[in-house]
Amino acid sequence: MASVHFYTLNSQRYESGDVLNVVCRLTEKAVSHQHEVYIYTSSSSQSQQLDDLLWQFRSQSFVPHGQMTGPDSLPEQVMLGDSLPPESFGGMLINLSTAPVPAAQFSRVNEFVGPDETSLVAGRERYRHYKAQGIEIVTNKI
Repeated sequence: MASVHFYTLNSQRYESGDVLNVVCRLTEKAVSHQHEVYIYTSSSSQSQQLDDLLWQFRSQSFVPHGQMTGPDSLPEQVMLGDSLPPESFGGMLINLSTAPVPAAQFSRVNEFVGPDETSLVAGRERYRHYKAQGIEIVTNKI
């Protein structure tokens, strides 16, 4: 059964925009462990922003990735897009949207809650949704 890991960013260490940097670090770690990762973004502009950031967030790092532009997109170890991945994808999902995802489809779901009030409210809603489904939830404060 899938688990959902919530990462809560401490408001004294992080700003709202820092979520993407944390996502890049987590993605880099997942790639080093040979995990397939799909990053579900909230918009095409966020996908583009993250695409650019994954190329340059650390000078000594390279995270090979591609954008999901349709069902014929060539799969990479890391894919990102503003729609859910195909049902055949069962790897790790990083959810940057405000809506919960069908967690049972994935080996692991990673949720991020930024320090701003909007992110906190949306994160609490997603937490309640997963909890009501009986999905194992792990919380991490960073």
